[in-house]
Amino acid sequence: MIHGFSILQIISIYLFVGLVFTAAVDFLISKTGDEEIQFKNIERLLSIVLWPVYLFIFILNFKR
Repeated sequence: MIHGFSILQIISIYLFVGLVFTAAVDFLISKTGDEEIQFKNIERLLSIVLWPVYLFIFILNFKR
């Protein structure tokens, strides 16, 4: 246990944040209207699991 959270709760929170992040990025991409840059399903899955990396890449590209 970490600060009263079980491993299952920590994993659930991590995946939920990844799901919310991926949904937000999907929404922003859909608003651009460019169908070429839409996420494929495998990219969505990787984005949910590896969301800190995707967030870092998104911030770097957003600053340009």
